[in-house]
Amino acid sequence: PFRNYTTTGSVIDLSLSDRHQVLLTNLHFDASGIYTCEVSTEKPIIYTKPSEELEITVIRNQLENPRITFRKPEYTVGDWLQVNCTSASARPTPYVTWLLNGNKVDESLIRSFTEQQPSSVTAQLTLQLTEEYVDSLELTCLATIPKFLG
Repeated sequence: PFRNYTTTGSVIDLSLSDRHQVLLTNLHFDASGIYTCEVSTEKPIIYTKPSEELEITVIRNQLENPRITFRKPEYTVGDWLQVNCTSASARPTPYVTWLLNGNKVDESLIRSFTEQQPSSVTAQLTLQLTEEYVDSLELTCLATIPKFLG
């Protein structure tokens, strides 16, 4: 026989679950956690054996690209460039990476803070503009969910 235990943050689809698999539907973030299955017998002796543990993480992908905003519209050599990259809302909260002319920017030039919008983050890049950036300054902002780049 198959016994159904209640789960938080999901619904077990009994029509597609059997003794080999369990299908969880309507997943919410509360469903993230460690799962195990358990096999029990009653006759001739009572015996219970749990499966290995499996961690499940429920994610919500970003529905929009990150947004780049500049502190002011024009800069000249010697100015301090301040530019923000704000991720779309996602869960877990995205991690923002800045690229300058295709190269990852040193973390010491970046200050990150969470937005009021849940699960969104802004990373502010502050950089003094030198002559080397006069002809070529390409900024790229990447917002990724760690472990789920896939």
